[in-house]
Amino acid sequence: MKDGPVKEVLWKGNDVRVKSLPAHIQGHKDAAPFISSGLSIVKDPDTGIRNMSFHRIQVKEDNKTGIMMVPGRHTHLIHRKYEAMNKPMRLPL
Repeated sequence: MKDGPVKEVLWKGNDVRVKSLPAHIQGHKDAAPFISSGLSIVKDPDTGIRNMSFHRIQVKEDNKTGIMMVPGRHTHLIHRKYEAMNKPMRLPL
């Protein structure tokens, strides 16, 4: 499907405003709001294969988030490849 209500709002680059999403502080010791079950899709730089996983995503700024990557799991292994190349791991657009 090339269009539809789900595609009416599209943020790219400097237009991204993550803080406008409905994220909340879950625990009294949380440092910031979290997206409880955020879907993360990353692309392996070697194989081109995409990995999809659920993460608790911390909202840090309008265009910056953080996730806990469990060592040994696919997202973490892919992230290490990007670190070795000295490149950021970004969404596969």
